[in-house]
Amino acid sequence: MSDGVGHLNVARLRHGWDDPRSAGFVDAVGAINRLAERSAGFVWRLSDEAASEGRADTGEAFGDPRVIWSLSVWTCVDALRHFVTRTAHGAFLRRRSEWFAPMPGPTYVIWPTTLDARPSLAEAAARLDRLAAQGPSLAVFDFDHIPAKSTP
Repeated sequence: MSDGVGHLNVARLRHGWDDPRSAGFVDAVGAINRLAERSAGFVWRLSDEAASEGRADTGEAFGDPRVIWSLSVWTCVDALRHFVTRTAHGAFLRRRSEWFAPMPGPTYVIWPTTLDARPSLAEAAARLDRLAAQGPSLAVFDFDHIPAKSTP
């Protein structure tokens, strides 16, 4: 039984992590991650430390070292949407074209999961691939196609 949602977001930096043109984004990553962790409805996120310890692949799992990702579990779609659009994260989202290059296909996926789930990056990437190949469904969706069962 699902009682929460998983979320994977991917983006490709226009410039490298060390490039001054990426600084506005790179310098804020830690603060935005801490904001997520303090947000209502937040359950878990795959940390950079866990990824580097072998819990999951790095961004190179997507075939490009400039591809960055965020993987998390939330209590519900509404809590996730609030964080994404109505916190400081939303201000960065509105500036995404400054830092990120367009990517083919969807750049995020949401799916029903349990609150104790700790999905791997590979599992989440497979869900993103499924959304790209098959479109939204009860199993994988985006904010524009939320199944009724995924709302509180």
